[in-house]
Amino acid sequence: MKSLTFNDRSLHLGAVTLMVLASTIAALVYQQDIHLYQTQQRQQTQILARNTAASIDYTLSRHATVLRAFASDHHQALTELVRAPENTALQHDLRKRLQRYMPGLFGFSIVDGRTGRFILQDDLFEGFIDQVCVSDIRKLIETGRHPVRVHPNPIRYHYDLVVPAQLGGKPYYLFASYTLTPFITLLKNHQIPGHSLYIVRRSPQGWLIEMTADHDRLNLFNAHKPVFLSPDLTAEAVFAPIPGTLWQVASVVDRQRLIDFKRKSAVHVLAFWGFITLTIVVLTLMLQQRLRQIRRQQLQLNEALRALQEKSDQLALQAKTDGLTGLANRRAFDEALRREWYRGARNQTPLSLIMIDIDHFKRWNDTLGHLAGDDILRSVAATLRQQVKRQTDLVARYGGEELAVLLPETPHDAACALAERIRQAVEALDKKNVTVPNGHLTVSIGVCTCIPDPDLPPDTTLIACADEALYRTKEGGRNRVECNHPPKCQDAEQSSTAQSE
Repeated sequence: MKSLTFNDRSLHLGAVTLMVLASTIAALVYQQDIHLYQTQQRQQTQILARNTAASIDYTLSRHATVLRAFASDHHQALTELVRAPENTALQHDLRKRLQRYMPGLFGFSIVDGRTGRFILQDDLFEGFIDQVCVSDIRKLIETGRHPVRVHPNPIRYHYDLVVPAQLGGKPYYLFASYTLTPFITLLKNHQIPGHSLYIVRRSPQGWLIEMTADHDRLNLFNAHKPVFLSPDLTAEAVFAPIPGTLWQVASVVDRQRLIDFKRKSAVHVLAFWGFITLTIVVLTLMLQQRLRQIRRQQLQLNEALRALQEKSDQLALQAKTDGLTGLANRRAFDEALRREWYRGARNQTPLSLIMIDIDHFKRWNDTLGHLAGDDILRSVAATLRQQVKRQTDLVARYGGEELAVLLPETPHDAACALAERIRQAVEALDKKNVTVPNGHLTVSIGVCTCIPDPDLPPDTTLIACADEALYRTKEGGRNRVECNHPPKCQDAEQSSTAQSE
């Protein structure tokens, strides 16, 4: 039963191990899914930021090209306007023509390239030229670069574009203000689900948001409260600079999208884990049921084998036991004699044999009946069992009224002494019968002891030697013990020749 309990524990331990392994795999799969998703989203965000920055750069370049083409095509009119800045009709006409080139234009001016002074302003443009514009023009004159950025003008948010122009042989700049609508439209077109796009500019306080796809909804240019990217968005954002400007495109993955993906992935992983766990439980129960069935069959088989072994042992014992006396029969005696004969030959140890014959047994049968004869045999057999006490010795019914005692590793003197004790014990049974010469039960005993010879068979040597001693006992008057002790067991023919000589 201990082995069965161990098997149960092994099965349960294996099931628990598999469930732990399934849980570990599920956790690893979940982490891998999240990692792959975040990696893909990061790559997609980088591509989105770069593409958006490239599109904005292209739009700015196109606006600058259009403004240069306008300056080239209307060089003479612009030169006249520089000479007569009070000519508002010409100024309005040029603005309308430029608006046909660039629909997003709502004002322009001409700046002296040496002093940075704004030469003219139309009525629509008035109020847009602020300190930021003046500061940017000065930087342009000093460094040759004009920082493109959104002006947080309280009237209308816009960006300024400046291109150089030679008017009347002197350096000037065409200063144009454009609406942010093309860029906001561009952000809307580039924005994809789950991502947010911002055009930002670095400031001492952080990343200032200048444009978004929802520009009109956000109050980005409240002078009292500018809008910045939060630290969390800044940490997650991917930035792509726009050449020639202070702008950078910031692309951010929507947090809710990641949360939704994690929830969806968790549901899939939990479903996978539940399926594997349920499969393990079902298989464990099936194996446990099968194991119990095998145990029952094994117990039944063991019981059948035990019964069969007991029956086999019983039959084997019956095959080697004399049914009347309970002693070993002739077959068992012959097997034991051969076994001990060759063992004694290998070890060169003495082997003794006692042959016992019940005196006048035929008269006991004839006068008292066969039942009395059977009782005599059983009584003598019981006496032999009492006298022969070693486990290695064998008491057998040799045939009819003859009995035999096989004594391995027993010297001649000990065998003869045992034979005498047997004779006395049988005589002490005091079985009376007036028809026999002595008037009571007696036995004649022949003893032979020798060192076995492996080249000679035991039946023609040791048995013949003991029979010879038994024959002399009967010839000498019965109820006696006669012992033979040749130095080495000889064949019966050799023994007869030696006696004749």
